[in-house]
Amino acid sequence: MGKGFALLVGLKKINPNLHNGWTGENGCWGCELDVDNIERILVNQGFQATVLKTAEATHSNILNALRYAASSLKAGDIFAFYYSGHGGQQPDFMSSDTDELDGMDETLVAFDRDIIDDDLNEIWLSFREGVRIVMLSDSCNSGTNYKFAGNFDAPSPVVPILDKGIQEQMKAQLIHYGGCRDGFE
Repeated sequence: MGKGFALLVGLKKINPNLHNGWTGENGCWGCELDVDNIERILVNQGFQATVLKTAEATHSNILNALRYAASSLKAGDIFAFYYSGHGGQQPDFMSSDTDELDGMDETLVAFDRDIIDDDLNEIWLSFREGVRIVMLSDSCNSGTNYKFAGNFDAPSPVVPILDKGIQEQMKAQLIHYGGCRDGFE
């Protein structure tokens, strides 16, 4: 029987020196509490949880924890990634990359800098076959911060991967829940 692991990230503020003076405190006062509540639920279900809050929730700490999960989990394991904080968008700088219909990459705002959806996608594709991933993004612009999920105007309980190339590359099973459509705050 597989085991349950989780990475839980909550930011109630960000480093203003690294975000052009913006503290990120507007609208995120409860993000650490959200992580505490999710942790209680998952630990009671037998999950091992890693928690990164505010100053610990840096770009490298988050990505390193995700990479560690990708390299260590095996078929039958389940991995929960919960993010509570700000989400954003930035221009898709990969000009040869046509994966963004609106020309924007979606981001998760880490304490020190944003994590773009391309970085997350690279990690999701490295998980082993048979690993089950649940990604919950409680942030703005989280509709497609899982890459290649498609772009839907109407809510849908299931959003299939539309890019056949990604379907062939994706070995794990991933369900993504986003808190807000792209372009909305």
